[in-house]
Amino acid sequence: MASLLHSAYCDDSVSNEPEFKNVREIMKNRWLWVFNRNLWTDKGVYVSQDDKAVGRSKQLDINELEKKLKGGRELSVGGIRFSQDGKTRYAPKGSYTSGDHTPERLSKDGFIIASCNQEGAEKLGEVSSKFKNNPYLYSLDISERQKPELRVSAVYGYFVGFRFDGGGRGGCGRVHGFGVLK
Repeated sequence: MASLLHSAYCDDSVSNEPEFKNVREIMKNRWLWVFNRNLWTDKGVYVSQDDKAVGRSKQLDINELEKKLKGGRELSVGGIRFSQDGKTRYAPKGSYTSGDHTPERLSKDGFIIASCNQEGAEKLGEVSSKFKNNPYLYSLDISERQKPELRVSAVYGYFVGFRFDGGGRGGCGRVHGFGVLK
């Protein structure tokens, strides 16, 4: 998703092609799915790649997610962790912030990195710089005694700013997704 948006907004050699114009048009009027499932906890957020578009229909288990993360890699900054296959990620509280960001700060946000990896986060930062206003990140803040909440992600190119929503419930009817052939 980050590479697609980067091509549509930042790559002058292809940005005028009809398919990339279509991506920008979709971003103006609809949300675009980020096929991730986010389990927000009082300690941070687990991000699980949603290859089968399961969304919120099946719960995620923290112990299972931790098993997948074991033996993976941890970034030296922020404590963000990735499973060996890169499909399960974790960003601890303190590495991400909900609200307004600069494009540079968005590209270094722990939840954005966990959602899109480091290269994808940098691309989204650059994409967000193409909008009039600074980007905005929606995330959840789960308190210590609160149960974890499972949510999904989507992006929106609101007419004046780039929005990344990691707290979506899904199913609003104004969301678009692109299929990928394997």
